[in-house]
Amino acid sequence: MISKKHIFPILLFLLFVQGIVGAQSFNNELLSIKNRKIFGEHLFCERDYLRAIDEFDAVLKHKWNDTLQFKIGLSNFFMSRYSKAKENYKMLFRSPLSVEAKLEFYRNKFSQGDYFSFRELYKSKKHLPLNYSFSLNKLKTYSYLMDDSLLPNKDEFLLNFEKSETERIKTFYEWKEDPPYK
Repeated sequence: MISKKHIFPILLFLLFVQGIVGAQSFNNELLSIKNRKIFGEHLFCERDYLRAIDEFDAVLKHKWNDTLQFKIGLSNFFMSRYSKAKENYKMLFRSPLSVEAKLEFYRNKFSQGDYFSFRELYKSKKHLPLNYSFSLNKLKTYSYLMDDSLLPNKDEFLLNFEKSETERIKTFYEWKEDPPYK
């Protein structure tokens, strides 16, 4: 028979063990794949891209999700980690998000500031998403304003823009062609 003197320590021990088991199940639930995905989405929306990548990677270890892979690419892009973003987008070239991934691949290349290689990539049509060819052609045309390359013919240059944009772009073109100072 258990004496009254021993009951209190036994109850205390049982409560302690129950607390540990309960905390572990709470912790496992907190770190579930579903919750990590939700938390990663929250971090992404809050622009905490580095931590969002960690959460998305944890989810991707258990189950492939092209949307999360795309968001990892965007996160890397927003943090100016262009080479990592490029690799993330390339992983999606055969997925349902391939068109969007290819567009971001080109946008990523443009943002690196190497406009000559951006134009070469565009010219090669490698990974070119046809749905966005007008937008990318416009981006290619902008690239001539961004570096020291020779400008194409003004009329051909302006054809790539809508009428509402033409006047403003024409002004930039003329500034580059004949700067107000030398």
